[in-house]
Amino acid sequence: MKKNQNKTENEVLLPENRPELSRNLSLVRNSYNEEENTVRVQYTTGARVLRRDYNGVLFYEELGLEPENIRLERLNSGAPVLDTHWSHSVDSIIGVVVEGSADQRHATLRFSDREDRKGLINDIKSGIIRNVSVGYTIHRFEDVTTDEDDIRVLRAVDWEPTEISMVAIGADAGAGVRTGKNFDCTQLARDAEINTSKGNEMNEDKKDKNKVCADNPNNERSANPIDLTQVKEEAKKEAIAAERARVSAINDAVRKAGLNQEFADELIKDDKSLDEARKLIIDKWAEEDKVETRSQITVGEDLTRKARLEGVENALMYRSNPTTELTEVGRNWTGLNLREMSRQFLDEEGQSVRGISINEIASRALSTSDFTNILANVANKSLRQHYEDTTRTFTPWCRQVTLPDFKDVHRNILSEAPNLEKKTQGGEFKKGKFTDGKEVYSLSTYGKVLMITREAIINDDMDAFTKIPQQFGAASSRLESDLVYGIFADNPNMADGKALFHADHNNLTTGAISVENLGKMKAAMRKQKGIGGKAALNVPLEFLIVPSALETAAEQHLGVIQPNEASKVNPFRNTLKLIVEGRLDDISATQYYGAANPNQLDTIEYGYLEGQSGPYIESRNGFHSDGMEIKVRHDFVAKALDFRGLVRSSGS
Repeated sequence: MKKNQNKTENEVLLPENRPELSRNLSLVRNSYNEEENTVRVQYTTGARVLRRDYNGVLFYEELGLEPENIRLERLNSGAPVLDTHWSHSVDSIIGVVVEGSADQRHATLRFSDREDRKGLINDIKSGIIRNVSVGYTIHRFEDVTTDEDDIRVLRAVDWEPTEISMVAIGADAGAGVRTGKNFDCTQLARDAEINTSKGNEMNEDKKDKNKVCADNPNNERSANPIDLTQVKEEAKKEAIAAERARVSAINDAVRKAGLNQEFADELIKDDKSLDEARKLIIDKWAEEDKVETRSQITVGEDLTRKARLEGVENALMYRSNPTTELTEVGRNWTGLNLREMSRQFLDEEGQSVRGISINEIASRALSTSDFTNILANVANKSLRQHYEDTTRTFTPWCRQVTLPDFKDVHRNILSEAPNLEKKTQGGEFKKGKFTDGKEVYSLSTYGKVLMITREAIINDDMDAFTKIPQQFGAASSRLESDLVYGIFADNPNMADGKALFHADHNNLTTGAISVENLGKMKAAMRKQKGIGGKAALNVPLEFLIVPSALETAAEQHLGVIQPNEASKVNPFRNTLKLIVEGRLDDISATQYYGAANPNQLDTIEYGYLEGQSGPYIESRNGFHSDGMEIKVRHDFVAKALDFRGLVRSSGS
């Protein structure tokens, strides 16, 4: 086969970012140095390895062994010795290459002195562990194909060993590529045999590089020649399957990132690898994302994972409430029950779920922080939605505040300013003074714990984290109304030691709802004096608060009428805002109340803990039972601040 400088079907297409590869090698037996805790290894013979490029085309890879072919700087600078090529944790480092010990074929390894490594050292000394593997990167190939070669031959004339690993079994053909999944390869010759005595190293030049490794766990030699026709046919089929997988994976990644199909088609047409496509998808996503919070995304964030979390949450919210807007990523998860969702979620998280029972899948899902966070978020949104949808009639005539902590709050109510006095010629200004009152209150915490069990996942019980939290949301809203209107029922003492509604406070009237009696209520509020007891506040009545039994009567006296006599004009038409509250019927079906605008005069103040204006959910994995505990917590307080802003009529 001649070298071909033009593009043909056998041309090897190498990626710009070449993947790190690995090859088998061996320990030099009896080379362990007890004093130095070192061992000598032979890491390459340059033997040919059959590999495939990104198009599935076969080619032989050779490693050049001349000094100018190998970059030894990493090895001779103390490259790591790893446990089975695992480079994601410092715990996987079991030693280093002795600085300056590496040449074109051999290197000396020094192991860690840690206590937990002693068993490994003993196994190496006794010959139990004898397999090692080198990880390397190729920077440049040279085509050395001859007329006698049936398959193209490329020699690495610039390559770099990066690490050496101890392995249980020499890497098989499929494990040749560690970071480039499309760069599949088959090894045709072992790089080195295990030496049986110190100093008795194999002569690499005498090894037959064209012998083929048999497809067996021990990677032993086989005399059977490879059937190239069959290999090419299998390679063609695998290339087709790989292309289909590439197209499917790119389409899936683009869809989950919320990008359009035209962008996916462009990536596929340009023959981008999956790794290249993912990088371009992230760049495109960053360009099109207009959300202000995008600056908070850190480098390396897995956007596919982010889209998955948002998609599952959106699909669950849509299933609970079909009025929820279904997003593009959420659409991928619709139609799945909780069991199927759990299985798919774990699978996309990289966990193997094949052959696992649904019971185990549910348990695993509930032990995964991402999945439990999704369930907690769905529960929290369901809680908030029904909390906000439940009617609270007190908000117009009460004042809302936020409190920083649970300490006592002291609300000082200043008196009216003293009247200004005329200054005589040559005289001095007279000093005035304020008097004040003080009301004290503090936040209280209310809550309940509920459990989402693995049984709920197995039984596809959506109520566990949608309907039940919805009910708690409504209950939180009812609690607030109970506490506010409970003040009317309890008629608590104020700072002056007298009840909220008291004759001395001049905020009591009598009589059923009528123009005359509403006038009395209106006058009572306007005549209220400041704390100093002198100035009239002249605050208008703005709200009429009635039980449901008096709703119709109130509407009649506040409605628009067309009188035929001037004396019959309704003076309260469109002047009072009607508040109807069923809780007041339990206090009295005849009593009704009036309130000032809370911005003009204090009435009742209600407060939340700062940052939590309403109920919220906290979650954790269950300790005493399988599942997830969800705690509904609500910090709330309501307190009457000033009797002058409220008035009550007995109704009779």
